[in-house]
Amino acid sequence: TMQNISLRETIAFIKVAHDGQHYGDLPYFTHPIEVAMYCDTYIQKMAGLLHDVIEDTAVTETELREIFGDIIVDIVVLLTKDASIGYRENIQRIIDSGNRDAMAVKLADNTVNHSGDKSHMKPDRAKKLMARYEMSIEMLSLAISQLQLETK
Repeated sequence: TMQNISLRETIAFIKVAHDGQHYGDLPYFTHPIEVAMYCDTYIQKMAGLLHDVIEDTAVTETELREIFGDIIVDIVVLLTKDASIGYRENIQRIIDSGNRDAMAVKLADNTVNHSGDKSHMKPDRAKKLMARYEMSIEMLSLAISQLQLETK
């Protein structure tokens, strides 16, 4: 089911959902907007806007499905961290799903995270995060290019 909700309406939704949260010095909703800007299709942009809603807000998966439909929310669920496994395993789980939209959004997310301002962090933490984002970008880029080769 595909509900036809505009990007603008979705931005209004995430502003409320992420109210009071911050990404560095900025209101949190600016981060998913930036992620969406790196995405190509409507579905990817929508999932990019919503990618942290289940993980970081009071909005439930069920509520999201009622509003945005299964295609988009299936991607958001894949992008929601499974706390029982490590970071690399979470990236691998997205790749193993075969959902190329989820891979594209996670790649956009980590491209944004990688380029983000880390000056407010302790140097060790910043370094660890950079290494993590680089590993993820490499894994996802490879998986996406392999999928593209297989479907040509």
